[in-house]
Amino acid sequence: MKMKLLMTVWLITVPFLYVYSADVDLNGPWASKESYKYWKTGEAEEIDATEVEVGKITYLYLTHSVMINQYANPPIFYPIEGGGWELLSIVKENPQRYILKLRSFKDKNAIGELYVNMMKDFSIYFEEGQMTEAFKREFDIAFLTFGENNTYIKCDVKK
Repeated sequence: MKMKLLMTVWLITVPFLYVYSADVDLNGPWASKESYKYWKTGEAEEIDATEVEVGKITYLYLTHSVMINQYANPPIFYPIEGGGWELLSIVKENPQRYILKLRSFKDKNAIGELYVNMMKDFSIYFEEGQMTEAFKREFDIAFLTFGENNTYIKCDVKK
């Protein structure tokens, strides 16, 4: 009986730990979960899907998506609005949290951090990190929503 219980615990725990410890490829477009679901209904005339290549993968980029692209030259983070920022690095803080270090293209002294948090369903949400005042002024016009109630999912890969 003990062995059966141990085997059951092992079968449940090991895959769970593997999934949540694996690195996640954040590169690509990320749409808000609500916009994505609305687009999938086919009724969203105001949401367009265009093809965009990130690395060697072609994604469908939806209107008002967030773009993370380490393969661009220079690497970029584009929010929904407000231009974009140079993506200096992505640091894995823990299995469910990454830190994007960003720098303004307009003002090289405007530097900031953005936290990317993974949810169990592989959606993400953003949180503000440390930022200079100049970066914060730029970032405030980005229309990026923060918190667990504002999740983003990766856009579809073109087949």
